[in-house]
Amino acid sequence: MLNGREIGSARVGRDARVTFTAVYRPGSLTAVAYDADGVEIARTSLATAGKETRLHAVPEAERIALGDGLAYVRFMYADAAGTVKPLLRGDVHIEVENGEILGFGSACPYYERSYRSDTADTYYGEAMAIIRPCETGILSVKASSPYGEATARIEVR
Repeated sequence: MLNGREIGSARVGRDARVTFTAVYRPGSLTAVAYDADGVEIARTSLATAGKETRLHAVPEAERIALGDGLAYVRFMYADAAGTVKPLLRGDVHIEVENGEILGFGSACPYYERSYRSDTADTYYGEAMAIIRPCETGILSVKASSPYGEATARIEVR
């Protein structure tokens, strides 16, 4: 379905694939799978991102334990609703308070930089930092980029 209107349907072949051709329109593209009895068993959607781009910082957890816990913070270029913009690339610089950067980079298969740096290039619009907390309290990760700033705060217990 494209923006809620059906654009086609087909039975799954032996290779378990179905392919459709559609004219691009901004909005939402949704694929729905049904079992042999016509009961919906899966649904997935892709949405067009909005025009505004900003940097988002999303910690994996709001609280971690001191000693055996690591903080994973995902940085992404996305619109205001959080829809990632995978075609955007750009440096993200981080400053950490109450923690040590163990690794910062992207999943780019050819990454020329050090993963121990405080600056990383995004790949498919994203990068990730792994940080070891130093003491209990608040671990703060402040990021800056060409698309703005973002901060992640994690409670360390």
